Amino acid sequence: MEHADNNSVHLLECTLRDGSYAVDFQFTRSDTALLTGVLAGLGFKYIEIGHGLGLGAARGGKGLMPDTDADLIAAAAPASGDSLIGMFCIPGLATLDDLRLAADSGLDFVRVGENAPDSENAHQFLEQARKLGLKVAMNFMKSYAVSPEEFGVRARAAREHGAEIIYLVDSVGGMRSKDVAEYIDSAMAQAPGEMGFHGHDNLRLAVSNCLTAFEQGARYLDTTLYGLGRGAGNAPTEALAALFDLEGVDTGVDVVEVLEAAENHMWPLMSRFNVPDIMGTAMGYGQFHSSFFPKVREAAVRHDADPKRLVIAMGRIDPVHLDPDVLEREAAALAGTACGDRNQKLVSFGDDTFAGHRINTSAKAVRDLAEALHTTCAKRRNAIPVLEIRPAADPNSKILASEFVKEGPNYVLGRVVIDSVEAGAEVIEACRDKVSMFLFDISPRQGLGPMMRELSERSGHPVYPVDALAARDAFLVSAIESAGGDSVLLWGGDGSLAWKLDGHGIFQQMAWRGANIELPAGVAVIREASELALLAMRPSVVVCREAPGAEQAASMARVLATDGALMDACPAPSEALRDAAGDAYVRLDCRGAYDGLVSSVLGAAGQMSDWRKA
Repeated sequence: MEHADNNSVHLLECTLRDGSYAVDFQFTRSDTALLTGVLAGLGFKYIEIGHGLGLGAARGGKGLMPDTDADLIAAAAPASGDSLIGMFCIPGLATLDDLRLAADSGLDFVRVGENAPDSENAHQFLEQARKLGLKVAMNFMKSYAVSPEEFGVRARAAREHGAEIIYLVDSVGGMRSKDVAEYIDSAMAQAPGEMGFHGHDNLRLAVSNCLTAFEQGARYLDTTLYGLGRGAGNAPTEALAALFDLEGVDTGVDVVEVLEAAENHMWPLMSRFNVPDIMGTAMGYGQFHSSFFPKVREAAVRHDADPKRLVIAMGRIDPVHLDPDVLEREAAALAGTACGDRNQKLVSFGDDTFAGHRINTSAKAVRDLAEALHTTCAKRRNAIPVLEIRPAADPNSKILASEFVKEGPNYVLGRVVIDSVEAGAEVIEACRDKVSMFLFDISPRQGLGPMMRELSERSGHPVYPVDALAARDAFLVSAIESAGGDSVLLWGGDGSLAWKLDGHGIFQQMAWRGANIELPAGVAVIREASELALLAMRPSVVVCREAPGAEQAASMARVLATDGALMDACPAPSEALRDAAGDAYVRLDCRGAYDGLVSSVLGAAGQMSDWRKA
């Protein structure tokens, strides 16, 4: 179906409304004022703000906002310039009084939303909005729940009650281009006038469906920057602006300016979100609305059912409502279909040379390690390759050893042990094109600061000092003290933990089994776990830094207090401890200390870099 007037279109910008789902409805007054000003300055005529579910939704328990509807309108209005500010409105969540208050606060347009099979519930709100002088749209949520013919009939009724714009709404992103064409054609035939389309991207068709809607006569298309929105998101504003510009269709905005605004203002937020997942695709395929997913997920867990199969089944049974009895029946029918854990092999450190965290002593292994760190980070979102350079504890040793250490939340870490500044400089030279950050561990022995400075100067590359030993101890202290109780047994180590725990004063009794070293007063020294009975001590926490034999592990388990924790902090997990402790066994991987350590260095380095640039 061809339509005249193909030279312009309104991109109704609803980042602040539909995008609010993605941030748990936490766009504030200042956020609203800022982004409204940006969007208005770009030339968007229609800007929708507020709670994702519209007026009164926060009051109705659908997700709290930091500010009221009226506050957000008041924040947007001064920044809007010639643009119009609108909000969503769902009868039942919103009241007619909410509409009046919004209009009095300066609202310019409202979109009344109701599930398509129940669209008559919106008629009173449409009439009231027109009386208040608002521009009014009727959004037929879950439009696909009625046939194209019925959609046209309901569109005509909505127009008769005051709707100026009729919106086809693909709430789950499951409609195809031919569906969009059929529904809009039906509405245009039975209720001619202004049309709009709101799509989601579950099947990656949001942009394509918007283009189809335009071809069929819709001149209002909902978009959000970067496609930020509920579920799988919406049609990206910047993509549609670019496509229409290429077709010679006027959107009222400059594409490059939109791209710059999106990057400058939204990317810091968008970079925190993951790409749409497979569940979103399953929802689009089954025409299942994401608002029901929490209940489906619970049912899937109860029955060990695959939630993807369950949402598809439930959406095809009823795309509008969720019947609890039907849900239980379908979940039971899918019992045992749940998938296991996701396979992390593609994004994990995969160099077999370093499998099992083996130490390699060849010079070539250093370069191989850097290559593997780089490759792993390329497949992990926002991760950087980090190499820790650790001087040998004995300055007279002749050693160059490399090992993989840890995959963290924003880094992948390897370690190289060196015996000299020359060796360290060679390591940096060999790895500088693959490694983003070099750390220098100052903890192996005293007086390593000058060595680090010389290494940085000689290599011409920044090297950041870290105290890995202190970070490890802080990690262990946090774990030990969070376990609770009033007594602790420390099995092995260098004694530093005893001093730190004693200084905090949380434990009333402390015992030590290890080398003959200076310890805080009051720390009992033992040789066997069974000696604790002589001290009338049943430790709440036992921390093993050295692997005990089976007999000693069994003794520890026997003397451990009820509900106590037997913590395995050995370099490698101790089977003897695991077998003896049962449910009391806790594996403490001290490499977890690097999560905080690397993040701290990254933060400090970033601030110093900003200072130098200034």
